[in-house]
Amino acid sequence: MMRRVPIFFLAVLLLFSAVSCVAGQGKEPIASGNPAGSDPASQSASAGTEPLVPDLSSAVALVENGKSNYIIVRSATGGSAEKELAEAVRAAVLERAGVRLPCVTDDSPAAQNSKGFEILVGVTNRAESASARRVLRYRDYSVTVAGNKIILAGEEQYMLPSAADAFLNGLFAKDGALYAAFFGTVAGNYPNGLVEIGGRSLSDYRIVYPASDLLASDTAEQVRLLLRSQTGYELACVADGEAETACEILVGNTNRTESGTVFSNLGENEITMQLCGAKPVLAWVDPLLADSLIRQFSGILLASDKNNCHDFSEMVFRTEIPQSLPEGLTRIGIISFNVLGCGSGKPSCYNRDDLAAAVIRTYMPDIVGLQEFDARWRLEETNLFALLGEPYAEAVCAEALPDRNWNPILYRTDRLELLACGNQLFSQGREWQMAQSYPSDSKWTHHRTITWAVFRVRESGETVIALNMHIHIDAGDTAEQKNAIQASEAAELIAQAQELQNAYPNATVFVTGDYNSYVSGPVISAMLENGFSDTYDAAKVKTDVCGFHSEPILNSETNLYDQAGRAFSGDYRFAIDHCLTAGNPVTVSHYLTITLRDAFLISDHNPLYVRVCLGGES
Repeated sequence: MMRRVPIFFLAVLLLFSAVSCVAGQGKEPIASGNPAGSDPASQSASAGTEPLVPDLSSAVALVENGKSNYIIVRSATGGSAEKELAEAVRAAVLERAGVRLPCVTDDSPAAQNSKGFEILVGVTNRAESASARRVLRYRDYSVTVAGNKIILAGEEQYMLPSAADAFLNGLFAKDGALYAAFFGTVAGNYPNGLVEIGGRSLSDYRIVYPASDLLASDTAEQVRLLLRSQTGYELACVADGEAETACEILVGNTNRTESGTVFSNLGENEITMQLCGAKPVLAWVDPLLADSLIRQFSGILLASDKNNCHDFSEMVFRTEIPQSLPEGLTRIGIISFNVLGCGSGKPSCYNRDDLAAAVIRTYMPDIVGLQEFDARWRLEETNLFALLGEPYAEAVCAEALPDRNWNPILYRTDRLELLACGNQLFSQGREWQMAQSYPSDSKWTHHRTITWAVFRVRESGETVIALNMHIHIDAGDTAEQKNAIQASEAAELIAQAQELQNAYPNATVFVTGDYNSYVSGPVISAMLENGFSDTYDAAKVKTDVCGFHSEPILNSETNLYDQAGRAFSGDYRFAIDHCLTAGNPVTVSHYLTITLRDAFLISDHNPLYVRVCLGGES
């Protein structure tokens, strides 16, 4: 019997260890401060790895004269792990004192008639559980006493086994009785746990971001996670629609006066963290610089403890990020995005179109090439084009009915003037029959098409040609069949591009789309042999990923697509979304897969964003 409990409890701890390595970044908590009723010299680097020296002055008698008033209480809504921990505590008491404590849920009759003598395991419906957890920081755990209740708490669920371990290591027998002796808080190992803002504790603050800005929301979440890992404090992260308070960290251009003051004096290539009044403001103008701001803020925060700097007012910075781009050139932003069709069992457009509009407007590209934009997308009560609003317009092709153009091109009318456009079917790709209920004049799909548009840049008069297409693939094809069809479509695509180049000889050509082919495949290989170049190769800043992942999942309770895998299936070698260029040379500054949180909820493709300057390097 003497070995059974430790082995069983070890199994429970191992169950939690896998979670701990991720959520707790693999670090064991260390004792911090002087917990009430404990000798700090007796606490090991991880409470539970060695027996704790009991402090008899604060000990609580669990069992006397072979009897106990205590019961063990866990949440009725908790998981199996909490149940196993509660049973492990009971087994330990049984082994050491020969008394079997009742182990019940917090909504049971036994819990209601406990007379207050309870050992609370984790988050229960008792106010004492919430109070104990509320004062804990990230990676903290505690064993505390409130009246006749003993509370085992962890700031995160994965820290609860450490609290149980500390409690069990604090049990000791004396004169035939069993006592609990360890009570206190064990703090996590925070690189910088003393940060203040103007002399006020960081814990008094919350993080605020603009409600309609997805990038600011994502950046605010990164700030929250960074502060949590460095200081242990779990700050609330809210939109600026919440009532204003005195203690706020502002991320992005919020509706607070302090944000407006900072942004009004910020250059396009600058990032900053400034203290405006009592509020830190983290700001950027160019959306592509948000990551740079997080990196610089992280570096300063990591270095602050070494420099004995613990106040935000001493961590301010304002930095101009060099762009390494030729001066005087016209900048063009392009997004290519397979938005995932809505027919034949695919996810509906509901809320995916709202998210797509928000993601596109975050970057405000000049040209947008969409793929799989079928009739259902167009028939939404407020469709994507309406959600984008001004200044965007579709390059409407007279020879293609709207519900037949699955690969439309959108453009910014304030920057580009449409000169000509067209649409054509690939001759080799198969058409697929749709259900009779499908909302289209035709019951056959024509989504393997090329849409093209010619634009004049209003500010410079330069000509830009955009081709947007979706190359064939069919799971029923053999590799030879697929390659043959793709080679045929590549030839048609190249011919169309060359015809447009002949008509507009001084133009710059961009070809976006779902190539359904790796960079080493037949389509891009043929294009490279015919004068095109891959913007990925020339980009000064690039994301080396394949932007393909699992489809979004409908949450049946909220009727929203709010779940999706965030693991890409490899690096750029396995990407099937590309942007190639030909004609006049361009300087490619960025080639990015957009990884905003909400971008994963729209489609099984993440948008591709390319920023270029017309002219410059070849």
